Amino acid sequence: TFWRQHKQDAAIAVGRLLGLLLLPLIPRIGILMLIVVYSGRVLQRRQGISFSQVWFRGTMAEDSAHYAVFCAYNLLQPLSIITLLPVVLHSGLAITLFLKTALQETGQPAFIRYAVQFVAGKQQQILQLTCNFELASLASAIFRLITTMLSPSAALGFFAVAYFHLLRFNSKRNGMYRALWIQIGNALDAAVQHRYCPTFLRTVYRSVQARLAVLAVSTGR
Repeated sequence: TFWRQHKQDAAIAVGRLLGLLLLPLIPRIGILMLIVVYSGRVLQRRQGISFSQVWFRGTMAEDSAHYAVFCAYNLLQPLSIITLLPVVLHSGLAITLFLKTALQETGQPAFIRYAVQFVAGKQQQILQLTCNFELASLASAIFRLITTMLSPSAALGFFAVAYFHLLRFNSKRNGMYRALWIQIGNALDAAVQHRYCPTFLRTVYRSVQARLAVLAVSTGR
C-alpha cells in the first residue's frame, strides 16, 4: 500500500506537523523538533552519512539542510513572527504536497482532497511569500546587530542567517530566491549610479558586492 511504501515520508510529515503545533505552545521545543525533522529528511535524501567534502557539499545543497540552519538561527535569536514565518510556510507547504500525493493514491474523502489541492495549487505564491520573509529575516538580523552594538549573540545569529541566505542563493531547486536578489541588485545598481549618490557609498557598495560574489561562488561549489 501507499503508506507502507512511504513510511519514512509519512513519519517526516507527522514530525513537521508536530513541530508546527508545538511552535505556539513551546516555541524552542517546536524548533528543535523541526531541526530533527529537517536533518532526518537530509539523511533520507543523502542515504546516510559520509565524512567527505563531496558529501558535505551535496548535503548543504539540500533545501532541508538550509532550513535546518535557519531553525538553528532561530534558536540563537529572540523569537519573532518574521523569522518563524519562513519555517511555518516551508514546512506547511511540504506537508500539503505530501498529503496531495497520499490522497490521490488512497482516494480519501473528496472534501479533504479538494482542500489540499487548493493549497497545493498556490505553491508558487507560497514560495514567493516564503522568499519575501526569508529576506525580511536577514533585515531583522542586521537591525538586531546594529541595535545591540555588535553583541556576540547578535553577531553569531547574523552569520548563521547570512550563511542560510548564501545557501538559498545557490539553490538549484528554487530559483525564486536568486531572482529576487537579482531584482534587488539591479535596483541598487541603478541607485548607486545616480548622480546624487555620494562617491563613498558607491565605493562601499561595490566592495560589498564583490565580497558577496566571492562568498556566493565559494559556497556554491
